[in-house]
Amino acid sequence: MMSPAKRHRLKVLAEQQATAMTDDFGGYNKDASAYQLQLKELTNDKIRLKGIESIQTKIEEKRKLVPKYMPYVKGVINADKPVDDLIVTTMMVWCIANTQALLQFIKTKMASNKILS
Repeated sequence: MMSPAKRHRLKVLAEQQATAMTDDFGGYNKDASAYQLQLKELTNDKIRLKGIESIQTKIEEKRKLVPKYMPYVKGVINADKPVDDLIVTTMMVWCIANTQALLQFIKTKMASNKILS
């Protein structure tokens, strides 16, 4: 688990770099160190996820991984600059997938009247 100080530092760095990395056309400078570090971690995590056969286990692992990237994502969002960012996009997809899994769980429990009992 990431310490609050490290999480804040990563968020601030991502925000600063996202602001500095955009060109006049919304392009993205891939030479950003915070971006490269996070992208490398994401690549490693995706490789590890590919080794997991169970879809349910993959969903659980992604759910555990999302908080690791949220300080970076929040920093990019706070920069309020349109950038093409694979990390932000991937986190959006993973969060949507986790939400769908949760909704399916709730639907199943409601159908069997086991929710809130």
